[in-house]
Order: sequence, then structure tokens, then C-alpha cells
Amino acid sequence: MVWCSRITGRENMKISINNKILIDGLTAVLLKGKYPSGASTKNKNISEYALLEVLNNRIEIYNADSTTGCCYSIPINNEVLALDIGHCILDIPKTVKYLKAFKGVVTIEVGDVIRFNCSGKSATIPLTIIHPHLDMINMVKGIELPTDDTMPTFGKNQTPFECKILVQSALLVDATNTCDVTDTGIYNLEATEDALHITSPSDNNETISVSIDTIQIEGEEAGVSIAGPFSNFMNSVVIIYMKDDFPILMRSPNRLLLKAPRFSPR
Repeated sequence: MVWCSRITGRENMKISINNKILIDGLTAVLLKGKYPSGASTKNKNISEYALLEVLNNRIEIYNADSTTGCCYSIPINNEVLALDIGHCILDIPKTVKYLKAFKGVVTIEVGDVIRFNCSGKSATIPLTIIHPHLDMINMVKGIELPTDDTMPTFGKNQTPFECKILVQSALLVDATNTCDVTDTGIYNLEATEDALHITSPSDNNETISVSIDTIQIEGEEAGVSIAGPFSNFMNSVVIIYMKDDFPILMRSPNRLLLKAPRFSPR
């Protein structure tokens, strides 16, 4: 299935949502953490803007920079209502600041401005016109996720991934936390027949590596090097799609992450 359709501009929209649920989603797509900076790392995030799209059965929150794209999906339920489908760009820090001023279910309406209403309280903030990395977001939105056991494809040539790994997100978090001792923000992922190996090298000929027991590995052995945080964004069981010298795709319940490769560690 196609994760979602392409976005070209702003549309009017209206939702009613528990403020904590939206705050969690907006905070998650910042992808805050350690990124390579010279010989060490710097704490930062990808862009401070999010594309929020309201559909009939869910709300999608997207963010991206030039090498990373992600999506956080919120299903429609008794605390999340889609009152008018559409999409808009949100300034994440500003939106979160205003959401924290409310408690409980907030109605958010987008027209010429963004309006918040909650139990007699209201606020208005200006619109953000465009996301700085909309091309990357549309690339993520164009990914076709298979409904069978086939590998997804990526790119204009629809090149298939060659390796599929299922792993618990808690094991990924533990592995990357261990690798962070090198303070490089770089993670080499290598899938072999029996395990997923994550290594973090440094410029001082220092290396730390963690081998993770997986639930399942299918396809060919593959390796790719990526930069910046990824494990804390995922949850539950994570499906990782890999191919040598190729972007890496990760999916877990209601979350999708795409990262460009640095170089092949193999």
C-alpha cells in the first residue's frame, strides 16, 4: 500500500485531539539526539517544522531534513477526531508551547490562521507557509509498503530492498545507547544470517559493537552506515529494510523512518 499521497500545499483542516497526544507526536518527529559534528557530536534535531495531515481514519505528522524523513501516525479514536480533512505546516516549538497552555481535548482549526480552542480558552498563531524539506517528506509519502512478504521498493527506479529484519525496539535502544560511548553519532548496521550488528567507530581507532538477537532475518546479508538518532523514535517490533549502499527504511506500529546512507561498512 502507499503510505500516503503527495503534498503540494496548504488546505483548510480541523481536528479535536487530546493535547498530550499531539505534543507527543510533534516532539517525536523532531528526532532530537546526538548528530555528528566534527570529531564529536552535537545535540540537535531535524527541522523544527512538521507537516500535519488529517485523513478520515488517522492523523499523520511528518518531518524531514536533507537526509532523513519520518512519519508519526495517530489513529482516530474517542480522543482524536477528524472534523475536516486537510493539511498544514506547523512550527513545532511554537505549537507545543501553546498546546501546553491547555489541558485535555483541544480543537485546532486551520484557515487563514491556526486557532486553538479548549474549555473557554483560545489562542491564535500565524500559519507557516512551507516545510523546508517538503521534497524529502514527499519521498517518504511515496514509499509503498507491501501487504505480503515481498520487499518494498525505493526511488525512481523502484529498486527493492534486499534484507528484512524484525527486532524489538528496546534492543535497538540499548544497542545505540551502548554505541554512544564513542560520541560520534554514527552507526554501522550489518545484518548477517543470525544477528543484527551495530557498530560505532571513532577517528581514534576506537570501536564498540553490539550484536542483537533478532526475531527474524530474511533475504541477503546487508550493511549500511547512518548518522543521527533513530532507535528512540521506533516502538514495539521494528521492521528494518536494508540494502548495501542504499537508504535504510524502518517501520513500527504507527511510525516510519527513512535515512540516507553514509557509506558501506562492509
